[in-house]
Formats: sequence, structure tokens, C-alpha cells
Amino acid sequence: MIKRGATSDPMDTTLVNAGVQKLKDALAIAPNLDSAYVDLGFAYALLKDPNTAVDMYRKATEINPSSANFKELADIYLRTGEADKALMAANAGLAKDAKSASLYNARGMALHDLTRFREAERDFRHALELDPTLVAARANLRALTAESSGSTITKKPASAAVTSASPPPAPPAPTAESASQSADTLPQPATAAPSLDIPGPPTFGPTDQ
Repeated sequence: MIKRGATSDPMDTTLVNAGVQKLKDALAIAPNLDSAYVDLGFAYALLKDPNTAVDMYRKATEINPSSANFKELADIYLRTGEADKALMAANAGLAKDAKSASLYNARGMALHDLTRFREAERDFRHALELDPTLVAARANLRALTAESSGSTITKKPASAAVTSASPPPAPPAPTAESASQSADTLPQPATAAPSLDIPGPPTFGPTDQ
């Protein structure tokens, strides 16, 4: 229901809110259902409520501290511009699964945002060693290499930054698969096409944080 509302153009917030209520009803019956909190985090991100989205993803890790849940938490912290917390979440996930390519990619993104570029490059390369098919890590490594060689990196536009302010009309929401991929890539060099954006699902508002 949430994804159906998200893929409407414009987004059907009534349908998304109905999905949120169904998840809350499910949690009233099974309060330790961590996947429901993950889905709620996704829904609140769609509804431009970053603080509640973070709380939902954090609750999921408290119930089930799995590598997958820490990956979701790292992603939302990256989307809200909290790279230090994203780094901690990625480290916690890697403590659970040291062979997770997606978590190395997420940690690389956090390190990049913290201007720890050599460490970021190492993580992107290690992600590709673990999974040579991980397109996001390859794109991130390419962007980082271009950046370090002096190429201009396109910055995230102000309209895509995270805030709790009233948002403009939401763009079509990605599917779960495409949202995951967009959440895992750095901005690409200005000469690259197409440019990939940092973390989705849809952004929270119109101004830089």
C-alpha cells in the first residue's frame, strides 16, 4: 500500500498514511516486528518527516540488530546529513556481517562526507572485491577518483537537501530496488551522465540543512 501510494504521480499521501496506520495496527499485535519499523521509516521519509523516519529505523535495530537493519539506519543518516552517525551505524552492521559489500559502500559514503577520502576509497574498493557487480560502489569509486584528480563533482542541489520544512510537490517515488541503489551512490563528476543522486527515498524538503 505504501509503495503503491509512493509510485503515484503525484504521491498519494492518503494511501501512504493508510499504510502507516496498518503497520501501527500490526505493531499493536506484534510489537517486536522489526520489518514493520523499517517500512514505517520508509513511509515517514516519503512523508517528509526525517526525525520520525530515523526513530523508526533506529527502533528496528534495537529489536533486531542485524546487518540489514544497520544498513537501513546508515542510509537514513546519510540522507539526513549525519555522516558521523551513518559511520557508526555502518560499523555496527559490519560487526554483524564483515562480508557485506553494501555496508562497506555505505561506510565509504559516510567517510567521504567526513572528508576521510583515502578510507572511503579503501571501503569502495573492498566492497567491489566482495561484490564486483555492486554498481553503486563502482560509481562511487569513479566519482571519488575524479574528485581527487581535480574534476568538479556536482553537488546535491538545494532542492534535494533534508529539512522538515514544507516540501515542494514530491517527485515520483522509486521502487524499493531503485531507492536502495540511489541511496548508495555519491554525486558523479559533472562530465558523467547520467548523474546519480545521494540517498533516496524521496528527499525531505527544499533547503540545505
